[in-house]
Amino acid sequence: PDEVKWLSAEHECNWFGVYCDLDDSVVIIEIIDNNLVGTLPRELSTLTFLEYFRISFNGLRGPLPEWFSEYRQLSDIELHYNQLTGPIPEAIYDRADFERINLGGNMLSGTISTRIGELINLKGFFLHENAFSETIPTEIGLLSPDTL
Repeated sequence: PDEVKWLSAEHECNWFGVYCDLDDSVVIIEIIDNNLVGTLPRELSTLTFLEYFRISFNGLRGPLPEWFSEYRQLSDIELHYNQLTGPIPEAIYDRADFERINLGGNMLSGTISTRIGELINLKGFFLHENAFSETIPTEIGLLSPDTL
């Protein structure tokens, strides 16, 4: 009712599920269980100050985008319980400063890279209820026991 719709004439900071800092930079997108469908648009990659990206329990589909690694501030990706498919992009492992990645409850497939051990700041890593085809790499043992 009072929620401002996305892509309206309103400033993004007034859109539902979008939170900004004092400089009006988008730092959080949090839309949970809101019947979102479709793919993640490339335009989201222009939000250079994004810290938390949480769009869970929706109907997002398609592959995980490579551009998540381009966010310099992003520490938290939560896309659990959507309909995402394909492998985890190798570029995800380029960012050792991710703190939380939750991709559980999708249809992701392929392998989990041995580079998982490079995500040394990870405090939460969730891949349950997907369709990965290989064994879990031993490098996952390099993560903190509290991460898994």
